[in-house]
Order: sequence, then C-alpha cells, then structure tokens
Amino acid sequence: MSRIERLESLIQREVARVITRRMPHANLGLVSITRVKLAPDLTTVTVYYSQFGSDADRQKTRRFLSQASGFIKGEVGRAMSTRTVPNFQFLYDDSIAKSADMVVRINAIIQDDITS
Repeated sequence: MSRIERLESLIQREVARVITRRMPHANLGLVSITRVKLAPDLTTVTVYYSQFGSDADRQKTRRFLSQASGFIKGEVGRAMSTRTVPNFQFLYDDSIAKSADMVVRINAIIQDDITS
C-alpha cells in the first residue's frame, strides 16, 4: 500500500469519526464516507459521501460539510503524520443511489417477465 493510499484510508476513517462522534448535533442522518481521493502533492483531498434521504437532506448535508470543512480539517490533521493538512472538498457520491435504482428496475423487469 502506497503512502497516498494509507493517508486516504486514514482520512476516510477520521472524517467518518469526526462526523459521527464530534458533530452529533448536526442531525445529518445516515451519512457514509464512500471514498477519499488525495492529490499527489497532498494539498487537496476530495471526500465522497453518500446519504439516504431527500434532495433537501442532501443539500443540507452538502452545506453543512462545506461550512464545517475547517473544523474537520483540524480534527483530521491531529491524526495525520504530515507537515501540512490538505484542504477538504466534499462531493456527493450518487453511486449507491444509482445502484439501488438499478436493483428496483431489474426487479420490475423480473416481475414483468413472471406475470407475462
């Protein structure tokens, strides 16, 4: 495992910990950190998250994570063994929602075949 991969894994764990344990008052619902992509120069990190809920819930979470990025950066920085801490960017990962939609569609096709 490369240094970048180890740091990505650490950042993913720490961001999830910060959101669930250090910010429980946020009332974000079920938010999962799905993956993390760290720039090779360690200056920026993109944190991908997923969330079940409405579009309004996702917008609320996006705004909250954007506003709390400095706090999250500080908390994660304490766990990192680097000279600098990357700047955080949060992006919604719709792959889980797309997968769930695909399962619904497949089940509908199967049900149509059974009834035909």
